[in-house]
Amino acid sequence: MNNKELIKAWGNDAKRKSFLSDYKAWGEWVNVPELKTVYYKHTLPSKTTIIAMEHMHHYFEYHDGKNNEKWKTNVTYFKRLKGKPFSPDFKISESAANELLKSAKMKLMQDPKKKEKNS
Repeated sequence: MNNKELIKAWGNDAKRKSFLSDYKAWGEWVNVPELKTVYYKHTLPSKTTIIAMEHMHHYFEYHDGKNNEKWKTNVTYFKRLKGKPFSPDFKISESAANELLKSAKMKLMQDPKKKEKNS
């Protein structure tokens, strides 16, 4: 997406929440089938990366005296990655991820000439 499309996609709170909830559109980054975990990432213009981690977990459903194993998607976790090395300690809430998008949108909207004067 170019800057104009990003500004439009992150235009208000509802649009940013929609962008975050549609994390699968960012593209699969890492898939760990053994752990039933898939990571998706989107790198902001500031080079900060938002990672969505989707984890499947299993549970047991008891019905008619039978123990049936089931799988379902667990809550998706968002992480922030800025720089290296990757650290799993950067877990953030959806509202914090939303704020990162809002901040990135505001930076994209700044006048480039004004930005050069401040440099």
